[in-house]
Amino acid sequence: MSALRRIKARGVQALLSDSMRDAHRLARRSVRGFGPGRTLRFYFRLDDPYAHLLVLVLPALCKAYGLALEVVVVCTPPPDVLPQAELWTAFALRDARDLATHLGLGFPSGDPIPDAECAVMAASVLLAEPDTATLLALAQALGEAYWAGGRQAFAHAMQERPRLSAEQTQARTEEGYRTLRKRGHYHSGMLEYEGEWYWGLDRLWHLRERLVREGLAADDLLPQWGHVRAEVTGPAGGVLEYYYSFRSPYSYLSVSAVRDLVERTGVELRIRPVMPMVMRGLPVPFIKQLYIARDCKREAQRLGVPFGHIADPVGVGVERCMAIFDIAQAKGRALDFLESAGRGVWAEGHDVATDAGLRVVSERAGIDWDEVSEALNGEGDWRAMAEENR
Repeated sequence: MSALRRIKARGVQALLSDSMRDAHRLARRSVRGFGPGRTLRFYFRLDDPYAHLLVLVLPALCKAYGLALEVVVVCTPPPDVLPQAELWTAFALRDARDLATHLGLGFPSGDPIPDAECAVMAASVLLAEPDTATLLALAQALGEAYWAGGRQAFAHAMQERPRLSAEQTQARTEEGYRTLRKRGHYHSGMLEYEGEWYWGLDRLWHLRERLVREGLAADDLLPQWGHVRAEVTGPAGGVLEYYYSFRSPYSYLSVSAVRDLVERTGVELRIRPVMPMVMRGLPVPFIKQLYIARDCKREAQRLGVPFGHIADPVGVGVERCMAIFDIAQAKGRALDFLESAGRGVWAEGHDVATDAGLRVVSERAGIDWDEVSEALNGEGDWRAMAEENR
């Protein structure tokens, strides 16, 4: 590993440390004071399905923990953090509807209104509403009409409401997004509490745990907002296709859950390794990398999985792991290799771009080094595999 990459890895490790997190929280509380007055900031965009889910639960959450709420209406994120917006939105809508069903919340069925101007019109009304409770109720009504494809209901909710001009709306939503970016994130559907970020319903558990630790104990009014995990116990049948990136810490954290699912259900597992976004020419700015690392650190702590001593495998390291994946697959050790490589990269600081680092993670997964050397020196067809999986 180069000196520059070692310095970067140590810097990230320090940023992810519990001591740095605790010092940051203490500094925030010292500025605010230790009494009441805690504010939760919500970054909203009408055409973000995850933001709509949060609208449904925020009134109860704030009431349960005595939080003040500030709503910041933002514009669509730029391509540097949302490079394939149409794909993302289509997936996010399916995912949000699944989450809503799983958690007993209502999410409209139907096809969304195919009109990008609806989000702008909604923002013009929401930005003109000074009362937060009214704003949330209006956001819910507009969102339900939008996601159900109800043009008439959408128009009715907008009727006779004060609104800002198009120019004012654009300026305010762009200002809101600049605030979001300046404060440390890049996407809507976000909750910010004293410098820490919680994306959507499936991160509310971390916020609740923090609030309880800070003495804001509330009755357990929100039991359904715990860990989102479907319990599958019977035979599943079919094929589970598992898309894994050697540069994704989320991939690393998911291996044990995938192994557990396969063992409990007998489902056929088909692993599909993919190239990281940045190696496919898609941007991943540092602000996005840092949030992902911090989010994965707290998820790793929840799961009891080691994390934090990182050796970024981007480039040669990823290519070498992809090149020997077929060996692991043929030996029936594919999941073992994914788990070993992930732990080496994200928890132990092994540089898989080097023979020393790759040897550790390969042999731990039951793959002989002679076989690895042969795969690295051969042509292989892993690039075609990666392209097909993409």
